[in-house]
Amino acid sequence: MDRKTYYDYKLGSGDWWRKDVPTANPAFQRGLDDLAGINPFGKPVLRLSWAGTLLHDYTEKPQLKYQITARHIVGYDYIKTDGTIGFSKSMNLAKDAKLPWEFQPRFENVPLGRLRWVVEEWESAESLREKGRFTKLHDEYGNKILRDLPGEGVYNHYFWIQTRDGKYRDPDMQVLTAIQAMWEYDISVREAQAGLDAIEFNNERTIISGREAKSVWAGLAQD
Repeated sequence: MDRKTYYDYKLGSGDWWRKDVPTANPAFQRGLDDLAGINPFGKPVLRLSWAGTLLHDYTEKPQLKYQITARHIVGYDYIKTDGTIGFSKSMNLAKDAKLPWEFQPRFENVPLGRLRWVVEEWESAESLREKGRFTKLHDEYGNKILRDLPGEGVYNHYFWIQTRDGKYRDPDMQVLTAIQAMWEYDISVREAQAGLDAIEFNNERTIISGREAKSVWAGLAQD
């Protein structure tokens, strides 16, 4: 399975929103634990999470934390012979359609989780309280949208794990090294990603150079 291709949503296929959750090397989380430690609740300060299924720890009602919206066609509207609007799931001519038949695609927006690994950083309840977070829990209509201040704290985005062209990437040791640099030397996310991108580019060039060398040797062997 080509992970870079698989872990992206592709409209048009029947199961485009259903993706298997990948597995990560446990050594990656152990590396994060060694780097940032464990919080008073026995949870990691830096944690690796699969954003595709991760639920929000801020909201009152369960919802995806790292949500993207996909727009896809669910069917087609058409004009019936009596002048009302009909609906068909396919583009096949409906029996009660007014001729000449015209159809209009009907779209639906579907909330989906982002298909990437994410490293998150724990923030304590004390820090949230000092910042004035979780004070406005209701919307303008009186509906509760946020939880009460969570005593165990919350996790915030720290680093997205992906390739330089924004595709899926496994949480490997190179990524762990970049996160260590962010944590210990206070380099920015942009600088950390730039370093990973440079390593990826050099690795690709090494592979290409190796292939070119093999072609040269193959050519010599044929002479």
